[in-house]
Amino acid sequence: MTATTIAHLLGGRSVLRRNVRTDSELIAAVRDGLPFLALRHLFDEFASTDLAVQEMYALVGSLRTLQRKQAARTRLTAAESDRVARVARVLALAEEAIGDKARARLWLTEPTAALGGRRPVELLDSDLGTGQVERVLGRIEYGVYE
Repeated sequence: MTATTIAHLLGGRSVLRRNVRTDSELIAAVRDGLPFLALRHLFDEFASTDLAVQEMYALVGSLRTLQRKQAARTRLTAAESDRVARVARVLALAEEAIGDKARARLWLTEPTAALGGRRPVELLDSDLGTGQVERVLGRIEYGVYE
């Protein structure tokens, strides 16, 4: 998984308004605050699943705050941008581990025994939960269990 892959999931140059090819460039984009459209673009990646927009907003911040930012077309804060990039990073990792874009999205949104029956996407609201999801994806990638 590369910074370019994550940037692509966030809308690429057309949304980010800059080339993102390295981790340093991705870090700078996140620190500067991603455009709200990056969040919308990431939502579109989950369009084929039953993940509700409200659930995605909850991973990033307050529903009301994000709705105001969408209406005003303002940038996300650095903290909100970091959470958006976290979801994009895990999505890229899931695609890599599972090997199929549609199956990766499905895996993220359905309960899994490896996470105690929870949906992986539910755990992406914290760094510790994200780490747990990443470890399970690592096991899947190396064939330990699915």
